[in-house]
Order: sequence, then structure tokens, then C-alpha cells
Amino acid sequence: MIKIGLVDLDEYRKRVYLRKKRSVIREFNELYEYCLVKGYEHYFHGYLWHVVEIGNVLAYVVEKKGQFVLVSIQFPKKDFTMDKIAEWLNNYNLVLHPRNGVPGRIAEAQAIVNGLLFKGNPILLYKKGTQTLKYNASKFVEVTDLRQL
Repeated sequence: MIKIGLVDLDEYRKRVYLRKKRSVIREFNELYEYCLVKGYEHYFHGYLWHVVEIGNVLAYVVEKKGQFVLVSIQFPKKDFTMDKIAEWLNNYNLVLHPRNGVPGRIAEAQAIVNGLLFKGNPILLYKKGTQTLKYNASKFVEVTDLRQL
């Protein structure tokens, strides 16, 4: 007798995706953290640490001598489960571009969801896609003095 089962491909892809990402997702009391720079806390001694809210996620940024690096994306537990994180990572991305005053571009994007400036540096939340999108950072709001974290 042959058994035939149905597999929800979206669910299967989500489980596989989570398995791959599990080594870079850490759990804390109030949030999950997706590490873009694995083990970043060992590499950035003497840097300043910043948390910038964009959309419903938090950008964790390190700064030294005017240079900025996005080291992780944090997901508040009140808004995210591991499944929702996998879905978010599959559909969205977050980037920090250097401040240079010229219009920027984002490759492999469908739409810019949110853009802001932190210490003059554009941070963009965008939906993944196949286009290269242009943006003008001078139209973004500077949030350095508005941060509450």
C-alpha cells in the first residue's frame, strides 16, 4: 500500500529557513536578535552601541570614529514569534548606508517600506524583490535626537 501525504510547501520552506538561520538568531528576555555579524560583541571593543527603531524592528548599530556598522536586527517578542521572524527575513531586509549626500540605490528590492536617518546615515527597511530602487536620503527624517532606547 502506498501512502500519499500532503506537504504545505510554505510551511516546509519556513521550517528549513529557520533551521538555517537558527545559528544566528539569539533569544533574550524581551526580544530575538538576528545577527548580521556573528559574534559581533567580540569584534567591536571600544565602539558606541545604538538601537534605532524602524518599522516594527530594531536596528542594532555600532559606531566608532564616525563609522557605522549594522550588526543585528532585533525583533520584540511582543510582536514576533520564530515563524514571524522567518517570514520577515524571507520578505524584508534592513540596510544602513554611509552618509554621503547623494541619492542612493537598493538592489534586489520591490519597495522601500521606511527610511530614516541616524546621525546622517540612511537606514532603510525594504521589501525584497528584483528591482534596483533609488532613494533620496534628504527626504528622510533624522531620528538621532528622537530615540528613546
